[in-house]
Amino acid sequence: MIVSGSRSTLAAVAIVVAAYGLVLFLRPQLLLKSGKLIALGALAGSFTFVQEGFEVIYMRFIQAGEVEQDTGGMWGRFLSGFTEPLRYMMKAPLLGDGQGMGTNVGISLMGIKAGDWREGEWEPVIYESGPFLGLPYLLLRATIVPHLGLRTLRAAVAGSFLPLLLLAAGGIQILTG
Repeated sequence: MIVSGSRSTLAAVAIVVAAYGLVLFLRPQLLLKSGKLIALGALAGSFTFVQEGFEVIYMRFIQAGEVEQDTGGMWGRFLSGFTEPLRYMMKAPLLGDGQGMGTNVGISLMGIKAGDWREGEWEPVIYESGPFLGLPYLLLRATIVPHLGLRTLRAAVAGSFLPLLLLAAGGIQILTG
């Protein structure tokens, strides 16, 4: 059976679990209330289809690691999503090609081959809005996440954990688009 395992999804889950670990560190009495959740996770891990899923994602890590070892692996690929658009800024018009030109339809209307367009989230912003408007927008997104991170940590220390868990679940999406 051919199954795809998304490493980015696993990383997102790991971030949420790490945030939950921080919650348990800040409020240890919640560990007793988390017993049912931990038991449910252990029970789910005993099912065959969950074990098969772990095997698939493990194989995905191994195979992708072999292919991406020259580019820095998973982290190199993740970070290239932020650095690659900077290389394309000189090619993009100053004010961009216009909104919607980064979609599949826009690309085909411009006569660009599918392989010439990058798959990342930041490249279309540069091409659509141009370096003049696109770069400040991307910098805004890049500064929002650390700002929210500090605010959620303050809230967590004060006893409000929901903002931390929500940012853990959605922070990468805010950053990447």
